[in-house]
Amino acid sequence: MARELRWLATAAVLAMVGCDGQLDGEAGAGSRGKTDTGWLSDTSYEVGAELDAMVARKAEGEWASLATDRALQEQLIDTQVKFTKRAAMAHGFEVNQLAHRIRSLEVTTDPATKKVTLRYRAAIDLVKNEGEATPLPKLEELPVRELEVPLPLDPTGLFARVGDRCAGDLEGYTLREDNYYYYFAPANQGCSLELVTGSLAIETVYPRRRAYPEYDRLLGPIPGLAARKGFRAALLPTEGDDDPASIFDGMKGMLEGSLGLEGKLSSDKRYVRYEWTQGGATIVIDLYDPMKSTSFKSSFQAALGAYQLVFFAGHSEYGTRTIYDDRTKFADGYQIVMMWACHSYAYYARQVFRAKASAADPDGFAAADFIGTAPTPFFGDETLGIRELLKGLMQGISTVAAGKPGDAPDWVTIIKRMNLTSMDKPYGVAGARDNAWQPAE
Repeated sequence: MARELRWLATAAVLAMVGCDGQLDGEAGAGSRGKTDTGWLSDTSYEVGAELDAMVARKAEGEWASLATDRALQEQLIDTQVKFTKRAAMAHGFEVNQLAHRIRSLEVTTDPATKKVTLRYRAAIDLVKNEGEATPLPKLEELPVRELEVPLPLDPTGLFARVGDRCAGDLEGYTLREDNYYYYFAPANQGCSLELVTGSLAIETVYPRRRAYPEYDRLLGPIPGLAARKGFRAALLPTEGDDDPASIFDGMKGMLEGSLGLEGKLSSDKRYVRYEWTQGGATIVIDLYDPMKSTSFKSSFQAALGAYQLVFFAGHSEYGTRTIYDDRTKFADGYQIVMMWACHSYAYYARQVFRAKASAADPDGFAAADFIGTAPTPFFGDETLGIRELLKGLMQGISTVAAGKPGDAPDWVTIIKRMNLTSMDKPYGVAGARDNAWQPAE
């Protein structure tokens, strides 16, 4: 049976090793710190929580400087946070798999074994999807507010160490090191991992505020169309599972059929360009053909540096895609990123905000809105979700350009229209709750 180290034994553990670190004062004395991603949706809501846990591994190889390297320490904590997924899902929550902030951190090292132990409290966020529009609950109305979460004390190298003995419910998928957390089943007979029980406590339910896309920042000059104001959008579908062109063809059919736009193939044949104009506003939409790219990552990151709306459609690959791993690839200024993929809120929202963060905007929220999915979306809906997003943004910028800002839709209105196209109703927008633009009164 798996052996658990509970917090009642922590004092004994710390007495055995020498203390190299102390409580981290980053959030300020007594401060609980901010936890959320500014999520808004008509069918789901966000809660802020704290994970109180402990993680440890030997300081060797790529982890050799773990005792003193804060970036490595946060990387190890993020690796362990992923393993809360199953426990959170059992209660209907999607946990954001990257911690928002480390509120406290105590580092200890055993000189004899070189094992570094991190005891930490981390602010994380979770989304609860109800599937239908429901009133926002109060904190005390939540059916569960604190979870005991079994976690691997050392979350690295599990596949090599225990094979499939601590995994379950594979449903025909292949178990790997990078997706082990998704199938983590520590109660399995024969699972010999050393476990620690973390405490995941929900502290607040975040409000649904009336917030809008930053319409004024979407109404800028368009390169090559000096007489028009608006923005550029890049739609980047991946290759389909059975027919490589299926997602691309679906997008093309939507733009030309549902929106009635006429496309023009680019000179290098890599994308089809559509120009959509209403009144004094224009959206230039470039639909990229995944079969014409030698590297999807390169194409996607090039789009991040050139467009204000960037749309991904494809598999999430358990959050292992590295398309947001280089912050220098992002354009300056405000961008909307939409990820049509399984659990994209949990996997990728925080990556975008970390990449867009700056000294003036440490959360990255002022520079990005991220449209993601909380549960798994229904395959075949990808063209419908982006269609409603484009229509909503066009309604917004065209009414603002016409001097009628009161007719511009807010984010929840747009998300509601998107959710009505999907059986799973998975959509929400992160980073948006405190957006600056408001219609003039």
